[in-house]
Amino acid sequence: MKLFSTIIVILGIAQGLFIGTALLLERTYSSKKNKFIGASLILFSLQGILDLLSFWELDTKYLWVEIITNFGLQGLVFIPYFFSVLASTNTKLPLPRMTLFIPFALSSLYGILATFVSVFGVKNLYINRLWLNELWSFHWYFNMLFVLIMNFYLFRIIKNTDSKNKKHGAYTLYLSFTILIGLWLVINLLNLFFSSELYYLIVLTIFWGSFTCFIFWLAYKGVVQQRLIHEQKSLHLILSQSEPQGNIRQSIPNTYYEQFIRLIRENKIYRDVDLDRDKVAKKLGISSGYFSTMLSQSSDKSFNEILNEYRVKEVKKILQDGSLDHFSITAIGLEVGFKSKSNFFTNFKSITGLTPNDYKKKFQS
Repeated sequence: MKLFSTIIVILGIAQGLFIGTALLLERTYSSKKNKFIGASLILFSLQGILDLLSFWELDTKYLWVEIITNFGLQGLVFIPYFFSVLASTNTKLPLPRMTLFIPFALSSLYGILATFVSVFGVKNLYINRLWLNELWSFHWYFNMLFVLIMNFYLFRIIKNTDSKNKKHGAYTLYLSFTILIGLWLVINLLNLFFSSELYYLIVLTIFWGSFTCFIFWLAYKGVVQQRLIHEQKSLHLILSQSEPQGNIRQSIPNTYYEQFIRLIRENKIYRDVDLDRDKVAKKLGISSGYFSTMLSQSSDKSFNEILNEYRVKEVKKILQDGSLDHFSITAIGLEVGFKSKSNFFTNFKSITGLTPNDYKKKFQS
């Protein structure tokens, strides 16, 4: 069991170091958010190495190992994660950045004092083990409370983000790390009541097994997402020169409605994934309430139905043309304004009766 737990931890550490380094150094994944995620994974992995040294009780055999393990990284591992969420939502921290380093400062203080005790002994210092243990307990509880407060603060930031696309990405990142934080908190709290070696083996295996699964998921999402982003950038340049064809039936003539349709056809505003009634009303110089009333009087289709019909028309034209076959169908759907792959496929089939893949095969066979 001990060997199995060690293998799980080493696997998680190796993956964390590899993926973290790739996110930090690879130009393909170059972005502030990715660099912060990479730094967080590396710090997690380094903390895993410290846990492994303690797990094999090397800190009781070698002084240098004890000194290293005294400086735990628990107060530091989540800081890059906090910054990654802030970067993904383009939000600035209202407090000084150094505020986030308070838990690490307490960890460092404990590490310095514990190192002096280990090297020089208690008798030669105005420090005793009881006082040191109290400092460790204070720093430990403060660290947990700080992480919880900051995580709740990040949730509020994401909730108030205007961009739906950024909000979706930030929520995904937030949920992933929140699961890890939850496991970390539960394990540390249970450590207060259970101290057997078997229990430690179990929780160590569960946490690092979860971390390993998280790394696998993150690597997959990173590769797929980065490929889609790269394709969307290329598609944006190509599609900016194209114009979707086709008309939507207009039952009652209306000047503002005609301007709305002109914005769709000429400016291709439907490609904006965050487009809503308020944005269109602002472009037309009218209130959103009046725009809604005008739209219901001028067309038998809803706002989203009109946008999705034009989005599907453009995708159909691209698939029939065949000149952009080197791009994935999903990237094409996202570039024309659909929020997600599932949203794209559902609306495309609802309008055409075929999935995008089947439609492509039908016209290119």
